[in-house]
Amino acid sequence: MTTSSLSTAIHLGDEMAEHDFDVVILPIGGGGLISGTIQSFARNGCTTEILGAEPLLAKRCRSLVIVLDNSLQTRRSLKP
Repeated sequence: MTTSSLSTAIHLGDEMAEHDFDVVILPIGGGGLISGTIQSFARNGCTTEILGAEPLLAKRCRSLVIVLDNSLQTRRSLKP
């Protein structure tokens, strides 16, 4: 992922953060879109649940899912 594509994902996340979504479901390919969106929502203080979707038989994203899960557990433990 390039810096340009990450900044595009963050910009898109900023736009989505302006709305009061309960859940946002994003495709997982290389992980850039969901990463940028998570960063943006976190920065904006949103409590929207963000879910990643991938084909059932895809193995490419397995490590990303583990990283996101660990990140989510860390964020939950840091909340006051």
